[in-house]
Amino acid sequence: MKYSAPDRMLFGGLLLLLLWLPLPWGSHRPWAEGVLAAGTGLLLGGWFLLAALGRVHWPRLQGLWLPLTLWLAWLAWLALQVLPLDPALLQAWSPQAAAVHAAEHSPGAVEPWFALSIAPGVSMDALLLSVSYFGLYLLVVLLCADQPERQRQLLLTLVLAGFAQALYGGLMTLSGLEYGFFAEKTFYRDVATGTFVNRNHLAGYLGLTMAAGIGLLLSQLEPAPQRRDWKTRLLALIDTALSPKIRIRVVLAVMVIALVLTRSRMGNTAFFIALCVCGLGYVLLRERWLAWRAALLVLSLLVVDSFIVSRWFGLEQVVQRIEQTDVRGEGRAQLLVDIPPLLERYHLTGTGIGTFEQAYAQVRSAAMRQYFDHAHNDYVEFAVEVGIPGLILLALLVGVHALHAIMVIIRRKRRLPAGVAFAALMALLAQGIHATVEFNLQIPANAATLIVLMAASASCSSQGSRRRKISKVKPVENQGLAPACAPPQQG
Repeated sequence: MKYSAPDRMLFGGLLLLLLWLPLPWGSHRPWAEGVLAAGTGLLLGGWFLLAALGRVHWPRLQGLWLPLTLWLAWLAWLALQVLPLDPALLQAWSPQAAAVHAAEHSPGAVEPWFALSIAPGVSMDALLLSVSYFGLYLLVVLLCADQPERQRQLLLTLVLAGFAQALYGGLMTLSGLEYGFFAEKTFYRDVATGTFVNRNHLAGYLGLTMAAGIGLLLSQLEPAPQRRDWKTRLLALIDTALSPKIRIRVVLAVMVIALVLTRSRMGNTAFFIALCVCGLGYVLLRERWLAWRAALLVLSLLVVDSFIVSRWFGLEQVVQRIEQTDVRGEGRAQLLVDIPPLLERYHLTGTGIGTFEQAYAQVRSAAMRQYFDHAHNDYVEFAVEVGIPGLILLALLVGVHALHAIMVIIRRKRRLPAGVAFAALMALLAQGIHATVEFNLQIPANAATLIVLMAASASCSSQGSRRRKISKVKPVENQGLAPACAPPQQG
């Protein structure tokens, strides 16, 4: 498909934005979040301007009405949390929030901003960031909907971004330089952090980008040649060695090394569990003709990377950290003990998106000696901040995309959409596991990358061309005649 020059510029701008996001401390800085918001707004505004001028065409979005509706409902709920309310109405809806605002008011001072959020200014910033995420989602869908080459370039860009983080983080750790983003590291020395502050956040980002790389590899699987002579096998081997597949495979090996060098217990555990579960599911649901090749690819990632390559770089240290883990002695465990009263007070309305730090101050026990601005559990943090209604909306949004990815894997004839859907599904599972002990979804680079993978999967419509039913009879070779039932073609 031919694209206009402005359209190509918009897509190039999107790819550059994705490369930029992890660099400034995972974009976990107010100014970096501003860059994300401004970049997304300019690109999305440019697309709508081109659409108004007839320079780009609207893609088919019929199958996306449900996720788009859930997105808008989520943003509407966050907006309701910062909406100024009459004090009497706020007292009826959330007496605890009303008490917080009343306590902050002093005689002669400016009337407080009565809202469901206990810190409306903080929640307003978080709402704007969420709007930026939605804009990024829309950009990916509008620019990549049913455009295989762009979907491939999107995944490749994420792989390159992850490879850059892995290479930089690994070199800083192994060389002893210990620099992050143009500054010497203060915390997490002797472990890989890349340009993130926290090693767990680099581990989460690597898990996302490795999922994109594995999806690319799966999209390039091809049937074995029917001829079995040594010349054909040799040519196939040479072709594999010179193909992009081997380059992606080497890049993934480097990323696994960096993942091990983070020494992140749950980061490593979540990645390998997601790889096993999603890899097995992909083989059973999709690659019946290429089951052995798909299974060998997944097994090679586990065996070669886990037990050979990464062993040289301290895999046993990660295992030792897991074995020596004592949950009772960790501050995050004490934090979870303090949380139930907070959930009981704000379970209907939440404390406001982005306000966990302020909310936790209300219930912080005297035994807690550590400072926490996040819950180290995304499920708990979202439950506190957005309440049960917001948590349900978020669960539905993620669930719809996971189900859509499964349907794409099952129904689409071409392997690229299936590879994109696999990447999204594996990323969702890995982040879902890691979220039980970490706050990756509060880091803009990680949250945005996950949303981009969800949008990429959504851009692969499960409608349209479907896979043909696969016969259980194995195709036989005959004299020059095509098999009676050929496997699905790549493309």
